[in-house]
Amino acid sequence: MKKTRSRFSAGFAIALLGGSIAQAGVEWSAANGKWEDASNWTGGVLPGASDDVLIKNNGTNNFDAASGNVDVSRIFVAVPPSGHAGVLNVSGGRLRATRSGATVKADIGRAYDGTINVSGGELNFGHRVRVGSATGGQGEVNLTGGSLIISRAGNSEIDSQLGAASLDLGDDTDSGADSPGILNISGGTFQTRQGVVVGGLGTFNVQGSGAASIGIGSNQSLDGFWLQKAGGVLQAGIDSSGVTKILIDEVDGDGDQAVVFDSGSLLDVDYLDGYSGAGTWTVLELENGDIQDNGLAFVPGVDTGIWSFAVDNSGTNAILSVTAIPEPVTAGLVVGAFGGLVAIRRFFCI
Repeated sequence: MKKTRSRFSAGFAIALLGGSIAQAGVEWSAANGKWEDASNWTGGVLPGASDDVLIKNNGTNNFDAASGNVDVSRIFVAVPPSGHAGVLNVSGGRLRATRSGATVKADIGRAYDGTINVSGGELNFGHRVRVGSATGGQGEVNLTGGSLIISRAGNSEIDSQLGAASLDLGDDTDSGADSPGILNISGGTFQTRQGVVVGGLGTFNVQGSGAASIGIGSNQSLDGFWLQKAGGVLQAGIDSSGVTKILIDEVDGDGDQAVVFDSGSLLDVDYLDGYSGAGTWTVLELENGDIQDNGLAFVPGVDTGIWSFAVDNSGTNAILSVTAIPEPVTAGLVVGAFGGLVAIRRFFCI
C-alpha cells in the first residue's frame, strides 16, 4: 500500500484545488520523462487510483502505450501551490481520472500555464474539466488524434443556466485575472457527457476536417448543450474537405439539449492549408431544437467580403453554417460551385 499520508503532510493542501477534500497529491518532479518511470515522481512512487496527480514545476509528462491503462483520482496541470507551468502528453494507452461529484473538477492552467496534448490513446475525465481558471494562467488542450472524453459533468463556475457542464473554457468570472482557455481540435474524437460553456476568455477551435467526431452530450445518456458568453470565440478553419461539425447531441428525449449564443459571442472563420474555395459548411448542429442567437458576430478581421454565416432553425436539426464566396467570382462560377438555382439564390441573399 502507498503511504499517501506522508505525501499530504509534505505540504500539499488539496482544498486549494477545489472539489471535495481529503485526496493525496502526487507531484511530477521531472523536467521531461515517462509517466511509468517512478523516479520522475516525488517520493519515487507511481500515482494510484486514489491519488490526485499534479503536473507542474515546468515539467513535461509523457503518457503512451508503454504506460498501459492507468486510473487516478484527478489530474491537475499547472496549479498552485509551488506552481509553474506543466505539460501532459498522451500518445497511447488509456489514462482515466475517475473521481466523480458535482463540485469535482480538473484544472488545466490555474495561476500558471498548463497544456495537455492528446495525439493517441485515450484521456478520460470522470468529472468537469476547467481549462483556464479565474485566477490567471492559460489553459490549453490540443487534440490531434486518439480520444478525449469528459464522461461526467458538474456545476459550471462560468454560467449554470443550462445545467451541469462537462467543460468550462476560459473562465472570466474574476475580472482581476486573465485566464484564457483554449481547446484546439484537428484530429481524433472529442466527447462530453453534458454541456460546454465557453466563457469570455474561451476559444473552441476546430481546425479542418481531420477530426473523427465532436459530440457534445454524446458520451452516455444525457443531452448536450452549448452556451457561449460575450467575448467567447467559436473558431472554424476550412480545408479542402470542409470542417468537422460540432454535434450537440439529443440523447434521452427530455429536451434538455440547447445552443445559446449570448450577445457579444464571437465566430472566427478562415481557410486552412492554402485552400480558398467557395462553399457552405456546417460548423455546429443542434439535434431536435432551435439555436438561440442573441447576437453572435464575427471577430474583427474576418473578411466579410468573402465570408458570411447563418443560423437555420427551419429543419428538425438547427444548423450554424458559414459560407465563402471568394473574389473575384461570377454568377456562373457560383452556379457551378453550389449547384444551379439554389446556389444563385444563396449568392444574392447573403
